[in-house]
Amino acid sequence: MGEEPTIGGWYETEEGEAFMVLAVDKASGLTDIRYLSGRVDQFDREAWAGLNLITIEPPEEWRASMDDFFRERGLGK
Repeated sequence: MGEEPTIGGWYETEEGEAFMVLAVDKASGLTDIRYLSGRVDQFDREAWAGLNLITIEPPEEWRASMDDFFRERGLGK
């Protein structure tokens, strides 16, 4: 994928897994993501460039899957 990751952007993998970009550290080249399932992962610049992703609209159920994430950071409802 030639596109730079966008914080808050939603993407889908070839396998159909949806995820949101949580953070991008340009200095280290690391991108933190959270899958709709709740799993957290990280890609380096080279791995991101090799992904075959499509940009998607946020899934309807995304907020529910992120409740714990937001609550832990004091960003919840």
